[in-house]
Amino acid sequence: MKELTIIIFTILLLSFSSNAQWVQIGGDIDGEAAQDRSGSSVSMSSDGLTVAIGALSNGGNGANAGHVRVYRNISGVWTQIGSDIDGESEGDRSGTSVSVSADGTRVAISSPHHAGVNGTLSGQVRVYEEQDGDWNQVGSAMEGEAAMDEFGTEVSLNDDGTIVAIGAEGNDTDGNGFGHVRVFEVLGGEWIQMGSDIDGNSLSGPFGASLCLSGNGQVLAVGTRENNIVNGHVRVFQFDGDWIQVGSDIMGLSPGDLTGVSVRMSNDGTTLAMGAPLANGILPSSGVVRVFENTADEWTQVGSDISGAVGNERVGGFGGVSLSDDGATVVVAAKSFGNNRGKVRVFQNMNGEWIQQGEDILGESQGDQSGFSVDLSGDGNSLAIGAIFNAGSAPNAGHVRVYQMGTTGLSEIKLAQASVYPNPSDGEIRIDLNVLVENVTMHVFTIQGVHVHSENLGSIRSFTYSLPETSGLYFLQLVAQGGEVKTLKVVKE
Repeated sequence: MKELTIIIFTILLLSFSSNAQWVQIGGDIDGEAAQDRSGSSVSMSSDGLTVAIGALSNGGNGANAGHVRVYRNISGVWTQIGSDIDGESEGDRSGTSVSVSADGTRVAISSPHHAGVNGTLSGQVRVYEEQDGDWNQVGSAMEGEAAMDEFGTEVSLNDDGTIVAIGAEGNDTDGNGFGHVRVFEVLGGEWIQMGSDIDGNSLSGPFGASLCLSGNGQVLAVGTRENNIVNGHVRVFQFDGDWIQVGSDIMGLSPGDLTGVSVRMSNDGTTLAMGAPLANGILPSSGVVRVFENTADEWTQVGSDISGAVGNERVGGFGGVSLSDDGATVVVAAKSFGNNRGKVRVFQNMNGEWIQQGEDILGESQGDQSGFSVDLSGDGNSLAIGAIFNAGSAPNAGHVRVYQMGTTGLSEIKLAQASVYPNPSDGEIRIDLNVLVENVTMHVFTIQGVHVHSENLGSIRSFTYSLPETSGLYFLQLVAQGGEVKTLKVVKE
């Protein structure tokens, strides 16, 4: 009953949020050529002004060699920085995963199909640094341990780009085929492994299919791809001379739900989001994303499951989850929605529950698979979305779009200072916005999600409101011109 109440509350709240919109910043960033599948991976800088884009099928250096391009927002135009970073050889699929440093000046690039010194599909990861307007490699390439490792299934850099975590879901060193993760730190210009291999086990499935480092590189979350025999899961490790597990495994909801195929972590490593695209949420295979926080070294769920809205939506697939640095905003993608058109939704933690911010962001056309990759800037204000089969420039060239919330621009955010007093109150309250805000609308809801009042307040600095007679907790949602939204909590005694 509680879950139904939360769902109803969310739907009601969204129905009065139509002014809140995600607005595209700049034009589409299109793939270079037909069949490139640009947007197979995306990674944004903390401020959202730099984005790295993988195109794993680009043929600039041989069929399916892949490449990565890095763009910067210069006066509202996405401008390429430096040259293409091409895969080393045919079939590498370079750009399967990318990760940029917080300032956007370093980028880690995976080539899991690279036939390196250790054999076919051993895989490879390279790190580059922006210098004088182009990209120079940092240290030597990191190579997979053995053939079929697919080293570079996913990569993650820490904030300053000096530590990189690399998954190899096909690693079979111990004869178990459960995969492993290695973490490297650059010392004296070369990449040196930190601690031991983090190996999967019989409960892991393909270990290292997804992973994410904290900002300081000392905390690591690793997910699995469900193997249909046991529940998938996510494990978190902290570095203390070696990698030590923090808390228990965070288990999937049921066998076969693909729990852990995507995982993202807050900057401090205390909050993580994980996808289970085949989980039965509201409807069969609608998919589920769950968020957990570290409470005394145990992982406790934050709020309720975030479910896909329709059956077979499959939210939270590989690359389909992202989290802001503070862990308070989560992005969930459903690339299969609407005949593979794809859609992306953004949720914010409001008083322990996940409330959608703005409307769904839909792909341009059916078949695009918009949301194949997503990344939220560290500050939670910018969002990059990859659509690998978009045909805007050429068949299956792919593209990336970048969005921000609202139309006013970050410098014009005004509702952030809104406050309410007295709180608790026995009747009348005063809401102070501190600055003049134009075209404000207020919606009031009970904790059960019942809508009790709406009012167009016009342009105001402050106003009073008489709470309903019934005691309890109320949510006051303020919506300003341009789509900015602020929700206040007040207790009626």
